[in-house]
Amino acid sequence: MSLDVGTTTQTLSDKTLARRRYFREKQREYRRKLNANGAAMQAEVVHLQSILDGFQAKSLPSVREASDSMLSWHSIAMVFKSEAHRVLTDRESLVTQTKEFRALIASMQRFVMMNIPSKMRDQLFEDHHKARDTDRQSTEVRQVSPTHILMRLVSHSSRSFRAYEGFVSSDELAVLRGIDVTGIEDDDQKEAFVWRELIRLANAHFLLWRQRFTALMQELYC
Repeated sequence: MSLDVGTTTQTLSDKTLARRRYFREKQREYRRKLNANGAAMQAEVVHLQSILDGFQAKSLPSVREASDSMLSWHSIAMVFKSEAHRVLTDRESLVTQTKEFRALIASMQRFVMMNIPSKMRDQLFEDHHKARDTDRQSTEVRQVSPTHILMRLVSHSSRSFRAYEGFVSSDELAVLRGIDVTGIEDDDQKEAFVWRELIRLANAHFLLWRQRFTALMQELYC
């Protein structure tokens, strides 16, 4: 009887995890679709704006012809306006490329912040260097095959990825990130609370990074 209960519990747990993975994948697919549509619309707007700027540049009257009469303030203003528009049109491609690079950097940084917590990134970096130093010391003593070195590197680095494979409990995640789960007894509620806190901490960290990045860009362009 106890064996049947354990089997039923394991089956329900597997179904619950599979359902969660399915909905998470659907949410990621929906977000990717929204991002792709937004990027396509933005590219179309930039393309249409460049066409409009080209038409406007061609339609501006030329005021550079030599004339013996006195120049009016309107003529001078038109010269400055025409030159300013020409310079901005020439730099439009560079500005657009810079904006695209900024958006790409922000998207990459957001992906890293949302999917890999800071402590896990630090732990991965530390484990990687420890494993590399250990392998270097081992090769100084005796010859080790590349397969053996690779297996040792994977064994050292795999600890940082276990949280995303279901091998680390919510309590361990809470301890790693300093999250207080006192008073929460239900496992599902505890897991949901821990993931909400992880997302909140990642967003706060990303906000600080974005502020520093914005300040740096302002210093570079000022």
